[in-house]
Amino acid sequence: ATAAAPAAATRAPAAGHAPTPAAERILRPRRIVVATGACPVLPPIAGLAEAGAMTLAEYIAARPAPAHLLILGDDPAGLEMADAHAALGCRVTLLTRGRLAAREDPELALGLALALRRRGVVLVEHAEPVRAEPGPCLVLADGTRLAGTHLLVAAGTAPELAALAPEAAGLVVTPRGIATDRVLRCHNNRRVCAAGAVADPDGSAGTAPAGATRAAAHAGLILRRAVLRLPAGLTAPIPRVLYTAPELAQVGMTEAEARAAGHQVRILRWPLADTERARLEQRPEGVVKLVLSHRWRLLGAGMLAPEAGTAIGVAALALGRRHGAAALAGQVAAWPSRAEALSRAAAMRAAHLATHPWLRRLVRLLARLA
Repeated sequence: ATAAAPAAATRAPAAGHAPTPAAERILRPRRIVVATGACPVLPPIAGLAEAGAMTLAEYIAARPAPAHLLILGDDPAGLEMADAHAALGCRVTLLTRGRLAAREDPELALGLALALRRRGVVLVEHAEPVRAEPGPCLVLADGTRLAGTHLLVAAGTAPELAALAPEAAGLVVTPRGIATDRVLRCHNNRRVCAAGAVADPDGSAGTAPAGATRAAAHAGLILRRAVLRLPAGLTAPIPRVLYTAPELAQVGMTEAEARAAGHQVRILRWPLADTERARLEQRPEGVVKLVLSHRWRLLGAGMLAPEAGTAIGVAALALGRRHGAAALAGQVAAWPSRAEALSRAAAMRAAHLATHPWLRRLVRLLARLA
């Protein structure tokens, strides 16, 4: 109700009548769920408003027909809009402050960058825009001027808390939202839960997805606990997907995150070109990358491939059940499908074990006894 009040107040009053303030209501529920979502972040660049920059919601509402779309930022919506507009024949220039898709695994992000360039997207990585001008036009620190017909800002989102006063309820607020425990109850006030992009659960990774997948998982958890009184927690990892062509899907830790967490990392890969589905469709691009501990326990998985968002569910299930590479290798995937690449990557564990000197001695001994 509090978050909806500002929107109601902005409606234009009827002719000849002064605006009437919304009636205040006090609700005293037993439980409260804060699910206000996220709002777009605008980078501190002079002249964005004057240049006609639009957020994703504004861009969709305007329904423009861009001849040359400038995209500032590479959050998931920005990457997906760049890919979609290029497929429709529009000129697209995408600017990023660092490397493309910096939150994703570098190997998979590099493959995505190559795919976008093949579609005709002009990528300007490590760009430093200093101002925007009508046109629209973006001026970079080195003097480069990039002009287009429309400017879309896709610089990420932040938890939407502007219309609330969470501190008044004793809630702990972090840069990533409202701090909660692993069952989404807010610290210092267990009658309040937070869900979706506004929730910052204990132990959540810095690259945790903040879209509809996460919101649906949180909603299901809260309903099971609050309504059905069932024991439940955030045990299963939540995958994230970039719906480009090919799709980039990840679940669990990336290689960099696993190393930062102190794990001795093992990496297994399998190219999608070596699957029968890729051969039949003549779409060989893509790769599967598995991140494992030194004991071969699965820590994370990434996949760059058509329909990777569907296939990554196999790895998500294995992660949720704390399975290792052997269990994933034993998973029988439908043939021909791209999920087959996950099992084949995990099966590469056998090749690594075959180089172990003690195992080689054991194999020789068994051969003599046979």
